[in-house]
Amino acid sequence: MAPSAPAEDPAEWREWLKENLLRGVNEHDLVLALAKHGMTPASLGIAPAVTIGLAADAPAPADAADEDGEEAAEVAEPDQLAIEVPRAADLSTEALLHRHLRPRLPVILEDISVGPAITWTPEILWAVFGPETSCVVLFAEEPREVPASWYIEQCVVGRHQGIQLAPHSRLLQSPAAEPLWRELAPDGRYIDLVAAHQHTELVIQPEGTVTDLRCEAVPTLRVQVYGRSAFVLVPPEETSNVYPEGMRSEIDLRRHDPARFPLFEQARRADLEVQPGEALLIPAGWWRAELSLDTMLALDFLDFREPRPGAPGQQLPEVPAWPV
Repeated sequence: MAPSAPAEDPAEWREWLKENLLRGVNEHDLVLALAKHGMTPASLGIAPAVTIGLAADAPAPADAADEDGEEAAEVAEPDQLAIEVPRAADLSTEALLHRHLRPRLPVILEDISVGPAITWTPEILWAVFGPETSCVVLFAEEPREVPASWYIEQCVVGRHQGIQLAPHSRLLQSPAAEPLWRELAPDGRYIDLVAAHQHTELVIQPEGTVTDLRCEAVPTLRVQVYGRSAFVLVPPEETSNVYPEGMRSEIDLRRHDPARFPLFEQARRADLEVQPGEALLIPAGWWRAELSLDTMLALDFLDFREPRPGAPGQQLPEVPAWPV
């Protein structure tokens, strides 16, 4: 039973936290709720491991003060803002779920498997899709429908600047892509193999492409197949610092103006690079922008083996009310 008023007794808050954890509510949201009331799991006498170590990610209470009784400085040093994304190999299904998917913590997987698809190149896809298959691209930010083979050719030769494949292109769901599914074998440790056929996205971008800074509505496992990509990841608790407009940010990282968007300079963020053969888990609620360091192609998987908040086609769990 969730308390309806601030609890004087920490035991009531501990019961509230326990109930929500047992019902599968995201640990990150619970820690943020505690922080709103000036508490952390540690202040309730709960070991960090109980909440997957997220207490350190919670923002300090608004009236937090240092040992001298003075308010903490508003400006953080750059090294205090950097988030280190861990690398891992041989993670079990349960480890990915409990260490990263549920607590919404990104990770780079170094031993991802997609079968023979890891050998795909833009030239192979050019031959598969041909001029008969169309796709929607953004040309100077305006959508256009073009032959997929024409777009892939532009990616390879670098003839056009500012052209990129529109999100949710669904190239892998086109009839021409059927031969590719005979080679694509998603990693069964993490990916729902049945649902993957419906939702997996193929990403192809020219060198130098910079995507908008946007919020991920569902967890995404980006598998880098060809070429390198650099990412900027910003955690959900920094949303107010990225100047959101719905699921996108007002900030254009291609022409970022710190004087116009000063709060972004104080946002905690991760800057990282993903190589071919690696996979990056981008949790739901995180903001991400991408720079293609080379002509690149990748696979975005959206369907994970275990149910989790935000999964395509799955109903979100009922969340008990937070104390107010």
